[in-house]
Amino acid sequence: LVANSIVLGAITYDSIRNQPAVLYTFEQIDLAMLCVFTVEFTLQAIYLGRRLLHNRWLVFDLIVIAFSWAFIDSGLVVIRSFRIFRAFSVISRFENLRILFEAVGKTFPKLATIFGMLLLFFYVFSVMLTTLYHDLYDEGHLDWDYFGRLDRTFMTLFQIMTLDSWMAIVRQVIEARPLSWIIFYVFVVVSSFFFLNLVVAVV
Repeated sequence: LVANSIVLGAITYDSIRNQPAVLYTFEQIDLAMLCVFTVEFTLQAIYLGRRLLHNRWLVFDLIVIAFSWAFIDSGLVVIRSFRIFRAFSVISRFENLRILFEAVGKTFPKLATIFGMLLLFFYVFSVMLTTLYHDLYDEGHLDWDYFGRLDRTFMTLFQIMTLDSWMAIVRQVIEARPLSWIIFYVFVVVSSFFFLNLVVAVV
């Protein structure tokens, strides 16, 4: 699995993709490894029989292998890129990884609730900021139309939440609307710190 992941990663380099002979060699190695995975899974299926369906990790392996064979000759780059999902099969090989993955999986219901709250919070602020600042770009106060549409505002707020160059955006808005810092600071405190701490507490 590790070797197969390395091969799939190596194929992404231009130095390999631009050499048809080398690329063909790597593709054949990938195919050979897929055959090995298939034989291994087939032997497990013969040994376990119907009990295989009660093992979620083996079912996952089945889906990954079936998907790999189904689109092995696909010319679509998007479909072929999904081959790297075979790397996730390594989780089923190591007990510690399985335990960790299953532990995280048990937190999904609570995490879904938190992300639902965050989505609602984002929507409220997106509507509010789009209403307040949609004309700032047309007036020449912004270097990009950060708040011209709801989807753009949503993307801008995501950038602000991650604290990625967020002050560059906020300063432009504050120059035009001085009291706007209150709105942005409330958003940053709640989204970046409050919700982040909730996620950490749940996990």
